[in-house]
Amino acid sequence: MKVAACQIFVTKSLEENLEKILNTVEECCSSDILLFPECCLTGYDKEAVETQIDQVPKALLRVQAACRAHECAVIVGTAKRNSGGVVENVAVVIDQTGEYVGYQAKIQLVPTDNFCEPGQTLHTFTLFGTVCSIIICHDSRHPELVRLPVLAGARVIFYQSWETWHDDGPVPTDDNGRHLKPYESQAVARAVENRVFLVHANVAGVKEDPSSGSHGSSRIINPQGDILNSAGIWGEENVEFEIEPNTATAAYALEAENEGFFLMSWMREGASRVTSLN
Repeated sequence: MKVAACQIFVTKSLEENLEKILNTVEECCSSDILLFPECCLTGYDKEAVETQIDQVPKALLRVQAACRAHECAVIVGTAKRNSGGVVENVAVVIDQTGEYVGYQAKIQLVPTDNFCEPGQTLHTFTLFGTVCSIIICHDSRHPELVRLPVLAGARVIFYQSWETWHDDGPVPTDDNGRHLKPYESQAVARAVENRVFLVHANVAGVKEDPSSGSHGSSRIINPQGDILNSAGIWGEENVEFEIEPNTATAAYALEAENEGFFLMSWMREGASRVTSLN
């Protein structure tokens, strides 16, 4: 299964972002699954979301058509109203036939998520015969949001982000990578502590205006914690790799269900709350 982490520039214009996504799908359609960053459709901005959210359903129909035409699956980030009308920060899953599979909402919000409410459900989904799950940005700081879907069968974790520093400003990039290292380390940890693949797409860094982007460094990681392919900080880049999901054993995660482990019942209860989108 070939996967792609699509590191793109994202603006406050939904139409501009949509065209970028569609062009990237055309460029990367040799990959089976394309992962795009957090809120790459609407932009990660309260005013942009509020003024453009009604355009999201039609925009997603165009992404579905692109998936159908190019026979690849896409996971795209956007703000979206749920069935109750509540705005959430979500990753929408569209399969290679153009079918809308469903979405995972961001669960652990930060102050810059001031346009949405936290998700209340955790999901898996199946693409190309492989069970997968999603975390969005700050969710990565909460290992249980990966561990529980892995116990429910996930073997590939998709991680989309628009990462900012602790004060919601741009992450420092002029310190020989010292402040960027934890972002890499936590992604590697989520993969190796569960023995699964992790595919991470972050928004591209903008050297001329760092506050308008993120810090790039999109990557694909194997179950041993090896970074198989990665992007730089600045600029757009499509990170692709052919992975073998059947080599993801989930061995360390499955130890949490061993008889005699004192958290076994908690873990099983948590895993039972994970539902499949398809």
